[in-house]
Amino acid sequence: MVSLVPSKIAKSLEEQAMGHQEQRRQQLAAIKRADNATDDEAARDAVARVQAPRLKAIMRGSCAVLKSIYTMRRQKSLVSISPTLCM
Repeated sequence: MVSLVPSKIAKSLEEQAMGHQEQRRQQLAAIKRADNATDDEAARDAVARVQAPRLKAIMRGSCAVLKSIYTMRRQKSLVSISPTLCM
């Protein structure tokens, strides 16, 4: 019997790649608008829209690290980091 799992995986990877291409296209368009903008505020807004997903990813990573430290310290009964920092 032929399994359809590899084709599903390939389709999923293709959809992810298309999503990444679209996101990159939007980022490049925002950068181009910022380059062409004469108003400093418009340029800052465009750059902020490009950098926002990157900053969110950094914050999620930082929260994951803090939560793991909290878990390790809780296991050692040395709780000093609040778990509500990243919630």
